Amino acid sequence: QQFCGINAVFYYSTMFFDGIIENPLVGTTIVGLVNVVATYVALLLMESSGRRTLIMWSSGGMFV
Repeated sequence: QQFCGINAVFYYSTMFFDGIIENPLVGTTIVGLVNVVATYVALLLMESSGRRTLIMWSSGGMFV
């Protein structure tokens, strides 16, 4: 989380959505909801394809 910058997205999301949508808290809530759904999808992917396979692919991706 520290390296991808998601903490900055969560911290500044209310200021980002201010003036774009009527209620910036709704935008922040949607960002949080997308994060939860993506985490659940990643969990299902991890269980279906296997942790070792995913760690090998991610290690290869970081190597390149």
